Amino acid sequence: MNNKPTILLVEDDPALRDLIVLVLERKLTSKMQLVTASNGQDALISLKKDHPDIMILDILLPLMNGLQVIQQMKNERIFDRTKIVVITALGFKEVVQKALNEGVSDFLVKPLDLNVLCTRVQRYIDELKKPSYTEIEK
Repeated sequence: MNNKPTILLVEDDPALRDLIVLVLERKLTSKMQLVTASNGQDALISLKKDHPDIMILDILLPLMNGLQVIQQMKNERIFDRTKIVVITALGFKEVVQKALNEGVSDFLVKPLDLNVLCTRVQRYIDELKKPSYTEIEK
């Protein structure tokens, strides 16, 4: 990983997307590269182009929903190590379970507590900074 982790934020609501960007940039202690997408198809394009370390993903998206994005990532084996934080208004047990079964790292229900989101994202950034066993052996 380079010194600046890449975070992909996939949110179709422009006001919420801008607010999350603003809060992440102000509250996170780590330097990062922040990339955004407003629908599922653009998210897949950005995944392939930007190779994000962390993806914050809404479930209700136009063109392709968040669960379809995750399924496509699995089918194409796109970035198995990308941490996925789902944000959604769909807090139903079935939706949460389906997302967790698909390999999601975290699940937050809207309305978002942006402090909690920042804490979780910072934790994943901190995990990225820890050397892996293969790096230690070198």
